[in-house]
Amino acid sequence: MASGVTTASVLDKISQGHLECTICFNRFQTPKVLACSHCFCYACLKEIVSSKSGSSRVLACPVCRKETQLSEKGVLALPDNATMASIIDEINEQEMLMKGQKIKVICQACSEGQDAVSRCLDCEDYLCTGCQQAHLRLSKLKSHKITPLYGDQASLASSAPKHTPKCGKHREQDLSLYCEKCQVLICAECIVDEHKQPQHMYYTTEEAGGLFKQAVFKLLATAEAKKTELKGIRDMTVHSNTRLEFAIANTKYKISQTANTSIAYIRQQEQKLHDQVTKTGQERLMTVKISLTNQNEKLATVDQCLETIKTITSHSNVNDLLKKKTKILSDLEEITKVVIDVNEKQRLEKLAIIDFNAGVNLVQPLGTIQQ
Repeated sequence: MASGVTTASVLDKISQGHLECTICFNRFQTPKVLACSHCFCYACLKEIVSSKSGSSRVLACPVCRKETQLSEKGVLALPDNATMASIIDEINEQEMLMKGQKIKVICQACSEGQDAVSRCLDCEDYLCTGCQQAHLRLSKLKSHKITPLYGDQASLASSAPKHTPKCGKHREQDLSLYCEKCQVLICAECIVDEHKQPQHMYYTTEEAGGLFKQAVFKLLATAEAKKTELKGIRDMTVHSNTRLEFAIANTKYKISQTANTSIAYIRQQEQKLHDQVTKTGQERLMTVKISLTNQNEKLATVDQCLETIKTITSHSNVNDLLKKKTKILSDLEEITKVVIDVNEKQRLEKLAIIDFNAGVNLVQPLGTIQQ
């Protein structure tokens, strides 16, 4: 192994490349599997569904865009990735152990729910105090390597030479080989019966571990590149979202400015037409009022003359009436000679007409949206 590569760094790289949600870029929390087999956090998927308008039951994968049909229960009913969750729990546990944090680990050798204080490297089980003592008492288990979980003893155990587990079938043999076909640890005697060549290819555990690490690091490099690509796309999307929000606000502002300019122009035309109507109307009203005054004066004169003549003819005796004959006939003659303008009626009717004709292009689009 190259210098500088530690168990913590390997766990961190595995976590970043394979155990992180590509939506929140954090380690999976309650991983859910879509129809396309891509995996995401339950909370992330729920947020995507909640952000959609309406009650859509179709969820497009954020990575490949393949659609997944949702049931009435929505994201909650999607299948859990139990394997992924178990791996994450194990890595979280190991990381906390490496950091010296005492976490609550339950004994796996019994069903009493006791806290584990050690771990058997051969059984790969966490042990409580009672099960640890039982391991030490049973003859078949005495050879098992037991390491404490916490404290100074755990630190010493982690720095002690690696213990090679024994073969379960050939008790005296170390599991020093790895069968690539079966993907299990084997001993030297296993290759004679169950794992013969050429059907089975095997390596020493050191060789197999080295090959596995090379494969992991190769995948990590590809995964890191993919993560960088995804972050680049995410950043570009954020930038596009910001630009779009600005473009929407700026376009609305331009529309409002154009509308305000058009409204101001229309109001200007409105005031101009109002002034024109007021001026023309006042001039015509003055002409009509002068005509009305003249007509009232003529009518008053005629009316007064007729009332006088009627009074004289009704209340005077014959002698008095005859004395005023010349005057009465003269006045009546004057009334009959009053000149009446036959065109006055038409002129007055024409003056009373004022109306408005709307322009042909009064209503027209402010403009168009450039998309």
